[in-house]
Amino acid sequence: MEFSTEFIKILDYLCEKFGVVIDWSSDNIWPYIETLCNKYINWNIATSIMWIIVGIAFFIIAFFLYVKGNAAVYEDDWACYMVGVGLSAIIGAAIVSKQVYDIITCIYFPEILIFEQLQTLAYGFGK
Repeated sequence: MEFSTEFIKILDYLCEKFGVVIDWSSDNIWPYIETLCNKYINWNIATSIMWIIVGIAFFIIAFFLYVKGNAAVYEDDWACYMVGVGLSAIIGAAIVSKQVYDIITCIYFPEILIFEQLQTLAYGFGK
């Protein structure tokens, strides 16, 4: 399997910043790069699952606020609870939808995440 020239340019740039010279076409580097990429994808899936749990917690908070709001005696209290319900539900939906998108990307097209991470590292070093 061959690396694309852009991928090799980014890796060379990163190595240059660290002062390391590596022949990326050699056979001993490829298994390490594959392992590293697989670990990154698995890490991304694990953190996405953690954030999905946080998003679900926002939905649970919204549910309890809704129940508490329906039991409110005063209309002003009810309005405050419903604002909390709306905000919690919107935040929960945003978190869950973004993380589900990330998991789908990790499963079906992980190269996007790896390329974006390499670009972020390359630009972070002052390119």
